[in-house]
Amino acid sequence: MPDLYLFGSFELDAAELRLTSGGQPVALTGRALDTLLVLVRNPGRLVTRDELLTAVWGETIVEEGNLHWTISLVRRALGQGSQGAGESWIETVRGRGYRFLAPVEAVARDPAPASPGPEPVVPPAPHRPRVAFRWPTAAAAALVLLSLAAAKPGGPQAQKLYAEGLERMQRMEVMGAVESLRAAVAADPDLPGGWLALARAYDLLGSSRLAEDAALQARERSQGLPEGQKLAIEAAYLSITRRHGEAARLLRRAYELSHHRLDDGLTLLETLIQARQASEARALLIELRREQAAATDARLLLSDALIFELQEDYAGSLPAAEKALAAARRQGMAEIEIRALGLLAISRIRAGTTAACGRSADDVAVARRRAEGLGHRFLLARALQTQGNLLSECRPGTAEQEKVEQEAVAIYRDLGALGKTAPLLYNLGGIRLDEGDLLGADRLMREAFETCRAHGLACEERFLHPLGVNRLHRGELGEARRLIEEGLLRNREKGNRRRMAEAMSFLPDIAAWSGDLTRAVELQHQVLALRQEIGLPEGIAWAHSDTAFWLAEAGHGAEAREEARRAVALAQKQGEISLEAFARTGLASAHLGLGDLAAADRESARALALLAPPRLPIASFPVWRVRARVLLARGKLDAAEALIEEGLRLARAGGFVAYELDGRLLRARLTLARGRRSEARELAADLAAEARAKGFGLIAERCAAIGGRIDRSAPPSRHDG
Repeated sequence: MPDLYLFGSFELDAAELRLTSGGQPVALTGRALDTLLVLVRNPGRLVTRDELLTAVWGETIVEEGNLHWTISLVRRALGQGSQGAGESWIETVRGRGYRFLAPVEAVARDPAPASPGPEPVVPPAPHRPRVAFRWPTAAAAALVLLSLAAAKPGGPQAQKLYAEGLERMQRMEVMGAVESLRAAVAADPDLPGGWLALARAYDLLGSSRLAEDAALQARERSQGLPEGQKLAIEAAYLSITRRHGEAARLLRRAYELSHHRLDDGLTLLETLIQARQASEARALLIELRREQAAATDARLLLSDALIFELQEDYAGSLPAAEKALAAARRQGMAEIEIRALGLLAISRIRAGTTAACGRSADDVAVARRRAEGLGHRFLLARALQTQGNLLSECRPGTAEQEKVEQEAVAIYRDLGALGKTAPLLYNLGGIRLDEGDLLGADRLMREAFETCRAHGLACEERFLHPLGVNRLHRGELGEARRLIEEGLLRNREKGNRRRMAEAMSFLPDIAAWSGDLTRAVELQHQVLALRQEIGLPEGIAWAHSDTAFWLAEAGHGAEAREEARRAVALAQKQGEISLEAFARTGLASAHLGLGDLAAADRESARALALLAPPRLPIASFPVWRVRARVLLARGKLDAAEALIEEGLRLARAGGFVAYELDGRLLRARLTLARGRRSEARELAADLAAEARAKGFGLIAERCAAIGGRIDRSAPPSRHDG
């Protein structure tokens, strides 16, 4: 077999695996040189993508995108070493492979004559279906494609480091890629492709602020590039800075300039989804299917499912995700397969009930095993994150969920992707909250928020209102209102109605604790309307339950009873224990307000049996409060006292000031019921002063009511107290 191949001004030494032009070395990675060697050994012949993948990568599990990027590297190297463009050397045969167009002279160093015809590629041996890796999002993948397309020629050292960085990115050695790419732009600061690839690497690590800085450097160095490349760089910068709508407009122009290249269309589609432009994304999806004859492409099918999810149409996203999963398996796209499994699992629950948790758990377990089998740690961390999200929907606060999310945090930290840990730290804080450890929960959630901000991520819409809820539980009503309202505003700006409803659902609590029950009921009706508009059954059930509770507190017993009955029916259909306990608590409150003590006793006892402390302490606080009030109303003072003391112990241990104040109010009422009026007056007066200082007007008013009852009663005996 010849050792030297000559074409144009180039010499490719097969023995040394070295490319030169005019005697000067041309920087290319080993994979790129191997790819070029296969092509020049077969000039004029169509070499299929599978032949190239097998010849260059063998049995290594890679994606076809790696081949596209490698071909781009080769084209750019050939284009900068000759008078013609790199595309004039290698022709793309869409959907099939590549053809080397230039005439090639094969020279042997030994006396044997060179074969006059093209050398056949060794046919691939039978092997398992090739598995394709894709980057965590199509938009992130686009940054690499753009960086390859947009790079100006740099010095040999910069080009070598740049090529090393891209090769490391393909292997998902992201920290190593950052090291190589930083060295590349240090060697040649005017290399826009190097800056853009560095931005993408930082983005993968969750370091948005560094990614934004690097993308800005690429943008400032894009002058003089062709219009399509400038648009691509500008759009990448806008995407990293989360201005997805503006990025989509530029990517539309770039898509037109590229004559509707599929990869450019996919990048535009992903960006439209990130911009939450569902109708525009749907129109482009139809266009891509029509023009590209790619209706069964797994990437397009996954985009279809994501658009349904964006529209909160989970009945639509469910079959779409199933189609994407089947196509990804046929086409060997591992990352698409894992994403489809996660989306399928979540859609199944949101489209139905928690009864779907079993099948969803199976889907996520498959995704995890798939990532583990591939040895791809980024995909594994992502699969673990999805598994944690599923467990939070089905079995919140379990040791299993905590273990899974701690594993994901450990992997991200080991990979250097610290920005990726923020949502996981937040979830771990939620587990601490469910276990009644408010202080531990707040610490983890604040760490999540600070990690998020340190890496320049979008923190406010996700983390502000939960931090506000923690302040509410800690008795800091003013700060709670500020954080929750700011979080609500951020989510309204983003158009995220689910998080809007979640944030709004705590505003009635603040209004009620402050002493304005009328406002609490008004706000709760707004929450219910938004939940019904969104249409998620579990959210609607919770909203009916909360509405019943605040109506009962405000003295609207009959209306509260109807709302509570709706909540109980929906809760039973959902099969969710804590939801049913809350719904029955609302029903007990309604019966108590209407004077039906037997019914209130029955429903509060059933609620307590479902969710008795110390099970899920944060969830059980409202249950024990209402049950204790019913027991007091029925004169079962010993049982009431035991429950009140247990609730106070849990509230104090966890740092739940709001529930501690309410527990002390119950204790004052119990003391009065036992006839110790002087002690009850003293307890109520002390509590009222503290409640007023903290802004808990409702507690202060009810303490005053205890004093009024004592004043209206007969004078105490000398044995009182």
